[in-house]
Amino acid sequence: MVRKVLVAFSCFIFSSFISRSLVAEFYEKKADENLRNALWDQAVESYKGALLFLPENAELHAKLGGLYAMRGDVDSAIREYREALKLLPVSGLYHQRLGWLYARQGRDKEASRELLRGILCEPHCAALYRNYAVFSLNRALRRGEKKYIDGAVKSFKRAILLDPSLTPEALQWYEKIVSHTKEPGKQAGWTREEYERLRTMVPDIPEAHFYLAAFLKEKGSVMYAWRELQTAENQWRKKGKQGSLRAQIQLLKFYYEAKSYQRGISLGEYLLAHVPYDYQVNFYLALCYQGRGRTEDAIAAFRRTVVYAPDKIWPYIYLSRNYEKIGDLSSACFWMEKAYAIWPENQSAREGLTAIRRKLKTLENENI
Repeated sequence: MVRKVLVAFSCFIFSSFISRSLVAEFYEKKADENLRNALWDQAVESYKGALLFLPENAELHAKLGGLYAMRGDVDSAIREYREALKLLPVSGLYHQRLGWLYARQGRDKEASRELLRGILCEPHCAALYRNYAVFSLNRALRRGEKKYIDGAVKSFKRAILLDPSLTPEALQWYEKIVSHTKEPGKQAGWTREEYERLRTMVPDIPEAHFYLAAFLKEKGSVMYAWRELQTAENQWRKKGKQGSLRAQIQLLKFYYEAKSYQRGISLGEYLLAHVPYDYQVNFYLALCYQGRGRTEDAIAAFRRTVVYAPDKIWPYIYLSRNYEKIGDLSSACFWMEKAYAIWPENQSAREGLTAIRRKLKTLENENI
C-alpha cells in the first residue's frame, strides 16, 4: 500500500513538473518573439511569466537579466544574474556578465571578483581572459593606476595562447598604455625600450610574433617588424606546422613588399614543397624571382599561377611583361590578350596590349 502511494505521489510530481515546463516554454517563446519585434516591456513580462512556473531555471533568469541590462536597468539585471548564479554557480559566462554590470556601476572591486570567478569556472575560454584584461586596462587608464596593467597583460597573454587571433586587439590596447605613459614632448614612434616592453606583452608563439610584425610595420617600425617576422618564420619552420600556412603566405607577401626578395624566394620555395598548387605561394614566389632578375624562374612560376587561378588578371600581366623582357613579343602579346579578355577596363591590360601590338607591328615593318 505504501509503495502504491509513493508511486502515485511520484507520478503526480512528475506530471506537475511537465505541466510547469510546458507553460514556461510557452512564455519563453512569447518573450523571444517579443524581443524580435522590439517589444521590450512585453518581453520582460513574458520572461517573468515563465519564471513563475520555473523559478529554478538559471537560463531564464539570465535572459531576463540580459534584457534588463539592454534597457539600462542595471540593478534589476544584477539581481537576475545573481539568481542565475545561485542556480548555476559554475557558469563562467554568467560571472562575466555580472562583472561587466558591476563595472557599469563603477563597482570595480566586485567587477574584478566576478570576472576572475568566470575564469576559474572556465579556464580554457579565451574570451573570458580577454574580457578581464580589457576591464583591467580600462581601470588602469581611467584611474592612472599602473598596478593593474601587469595582471591585464598576463590575462591577455593567456587569451592569445588560447586564441592567437586576439593578438591585434591586445596590441591596440598596449599602444594605448605606451601612449598614456609616454613622457610629454617625447617623439612619436617606438623606441627600443618601448619595443622591448611591447614584446614582453605577447606570448612567445609564432602567430603572436607575426601579428606583432604586422602591427609594427603599420606603425612604421620596419626594423622591429623585420625582427618579429624572422622570429615567426624560424619558429614555424622548427615546428613544421601546416596550420600556419595562411600566415606564412602573408609573411611571403611581406618579404616581397619589403623588397627582401631572397628571403621571399627561400620561404616561397619552402612553402612550394608543401603546397605546390597554392595560387598565392606561386604568385608571390614569382614576384620575388622577378625582383631578383630571375626572369625564367618568374615565368615558370607565373605560368603555374595562371593554371591554378585562371580568373586572376595580374599573373597574366606580369607573365606578359616578363616575356617582353626577354624579347618574346609574340608570347607577351598572347598573355596580355588573356589579361585583357578577363578585364577589358583594366588600364594596365589595355595600355600594355596596345604597346605590345605597336611593337610587333614595328618589328613586322622592319622585316619587310
